[in-house]
Amino acid sequence: MIRHATHADLGALLMLAEQMHGESRFARRRLSLDKLAALFGSLIDSPDGLVLVAEHAGEITGGFVGYATEDWMGPDRVASDLGLFVCPDRRGGMDGLRMLETFAQWARERGVDRPECGITTGVNLEASTRLYQLAGFY
Repeated sequence: MIRHATHADLGALLMLAEQMHGESRFARRRLSLDKLAALFGSLIDSPDGLVLVAEHAGEITGGFVGYATEDWMGPDRVASDLGLFVCPDRRGGMDGLRMLETFAQWARERGVDRPECGITTGVNLEASTRLYQLAGFY
């Protein structure tokens, strides 16, 4: 099941963020869980923030973080992701695709014509690219 995150999910989201950080090219950077908790909390509370979780049997196994805002170069609305993560044992299923589709619909509801997502972690590039293509982002 894909659903909007709540503040009660912050602990699980931070554990996912640590796991994502550790397996990505960002592992060489310092990670602040306090900073992430504040960011996730503010996005959960904001109508222009989106935090999703994938949940199975009561366990959070994936997450998506994104936002919508006015474009820096003009008045158009834009939306982008900050991160998408699915636990390794759940990869290859539908969770990633469903979170991306939920993000795209959420962005359209906020006046965004073409939401944008990118792959920056360096994890499973071929599979990640196929996922993003399937969701219509590439």
